[in-house]
Amino acid sequence: MATSWSAEKATGVSFDVCHGFGCSVQTTVQVSAGEWGSVVALFGAANPKEERDQIKHALARMEYLAGLYSPISRDVAGNLPLSSKGTKEDRLGQLDCVDEAVNATRFLALFQHAGLLRFHRVLRAAYRRTLFNQHWAAHVEEVPSGRRFVFDTWFYDNGQPPVLVSSERWHDLSLRGIRGNSGSAGRSTNQAGDFRQLR
Repeated sequence: MATSWSAEKATGVSFDVCHGFGCSVQTTVQVSAGEWGSVVALFGAANPKEERDQIKHALARMEYLAGLYSPISRDVAGNLPLSSKGTKEDRLGQLDCVDEAVNATRFLALFQHAGLLRFHRVLRAAYRRTLFNQHWAAHVEEVPSGRRFVFDTWFYDNGQPPVLVSSERWHDLSLRGIRGNSGSAGRSTNQAGDFRQLR
């Protein structure tokens, strides 16, 4: 997956965030050293389970920080209905599962590059498909057990901790009934999107 970011202790972190559905728009975000430090401070786990919980909160923090400098602060759980009367800015700030998976995977790559992940390595985004829908989410592998886990940020509003489940459970589609913090999560994307960002 293509990733655009740089990290310098003195200047903070710069990265691109996807939004507008299917990664149709990318905005470069620069967070300060202090803001990045607030993410780094969340890590320091003694075991894999604890680290996964820390990753959840770090992903939420990264979404919140990215929302300070981009339209994604407007993102609500799931996808906005096609009939939504939201403003153009609301629609531009909304994320589908492609946007969510790309962003979360980029955040995970930042954590890995910074040496914050002791018990996990970042994988390509997880993918599942039904007859009418397809869905993507960020994906990690526990080291050295090889167990895989999905962090699915699509189900909740911007800045909220994602759903965390094993890959096996995520792929059995049992999460379709999960509700977002602001109501029904809606349907996953069935559009083509820019899936090159996820491969």
